Amino acid sequence: MMHRHIITSKWTPMAIESLFDRGALQDWREFAAALKADEDLAEQVRKVCQYRAPDGAERIAEALLQAS
Repeated sequence: MMHRHIITSKWTPMAIESLFDRGALQDWREFAAALKADEDLAEQVRKVCQYRAPDGAERIAEALLQAS
């Protein structure tokens, strides 16, 4: 996923927020694959979910966390 204002392809907290805000289906698929391969990413996702205002993306992320 090309992240707005971010020059990295890694799933940083800012990149996760970008996914939550404007991610397309393919971006979510890429994220799901990365989540299965990286335990540290799961912890980052949990932290992002805690401080964001609920908008539905957190539910998708939490479902992916449970599936991985």
